[in-house]
Amino acid sequence: MVKKTTDRVTLVGPSWPFRGGIPKYTTRLALELYQRGNLADFIIPFRQYPSFLYPGKSDRDPLSCPKLTFAKPLFSYLEPWTWPKVTRAINSSRAEKVLVPFWTKAQVPFVRYLYRHLEVPPFTILHNLFDHDSGKLTQQIIRNTIKRTREVLCHSQKILEDPLFRYSSIKTRYHHLPPLGESESICQKTAQDLLGIPQNQFVFLFFGLIRPYKGLSVLLKACELLAKRNFPFTLLVAGEPWGKVSIPSHNFSMISHLKWIPEQEVASWFSACDIVVAPYLRASGSAIIAQAISYRKPIITTPVGGIPEQLTGYQPYFFSTPGDHLSLAKAMLKSVASQDMLHPTKPSLSHQSWESYVDCLLN
Repeated sequence: MVKKTTDRVTLVGPSWPFRGGIPKYTTRLALELYQRGNLADFIIPFRQYPSFLYPGKSDRDPLSCPKLTFAKPLFSYLEPWTWPKVTRAINSSRAEKVLVPFWTKAQVPFVRYLYRHLEVPPFTILHNLFDHDSGKLTQQIIRNTIKRTREVLCHSQKILEDPLFRYSSIKTRYHHLPPLGESESICQKTAQDLLGIPQNQFVFLFFGLIRPYKGLSVLLKACELLAKRNFPFTLLVAGEPWGKVSIPSHNFSMISHLKWIPEQEVASWFSACDIVVAPYLRASGSAIIAQAISYRKPIITTPVGGIPEQLTGYQPYFFSTPGDHLSLAKAMLKSVASQDMLHPTKPSLSHQSWESYVDCLLN
């Protein structure tokens, strides 16, 4: 039974036709609020970033999330002449609160403008406090921006350890980010044949945007160690590089697809693998781990940022030491030997549900 409350909120964030975890999340949140009768407006960008500022080839994938008929494309994050439309729409609505997801420094000018001109109390949903490449000056600018909000919801308690929250009057809340839904796998053998994976191989998957902090270089070194033990495995590397990525020559079986994986092809990669490997050097959370859970795949990762919280209630998973390829190789061997590896189970946890999440936002 969906709980009904009288709170009316406006949500400002990306949705269709943009790709990635944030548009998926914002779209799902908009749907949850709409179905409960709590959504006053859903205001979305018609453009996120100019192409010369975007490291990938395109930030769009029309199949990544559904197109909502009630969404209003009014602005672009880096086109200031579009911003007054947003504040006028919010201030003229009957919303009692405006929800603003924040995840990157590219949003800072828009968010600062929004918070200066809003008559409705702003509430920040903090996916990330800082980008992974943010310097000290950028971090301070972001802190000064977030200070303008009244309340903050974080998905990782690690973020709340930042001095911003220890030395300010911002009200903070924490709630685990709920899963976006169960994903449908296809037959593993069919998926492996489709990708050309050799028979009788154990399959590891590294998936998603390829950036230095995600630890692909560590994984390649770990695979070199496994190959020396004559262990029969194939490594899948699937995702678009941000910046220059070089994969050195190797002595093990690897299939790489260094391009964005369209939504309709994602299931093939996850279905083909036995274990998802996410050897982060640092992270606040991980959309890839969320996808692995939705496909019920065992996970090898590192205990950094909010990842341990994200794995609460999920089995099996295996930790390695960040940046240590020997530790990662040991975790990979341990995962193969795990008796329950083929039957991951995720208990139904009420505190990780969307109903609980929206209740937290509307409290």
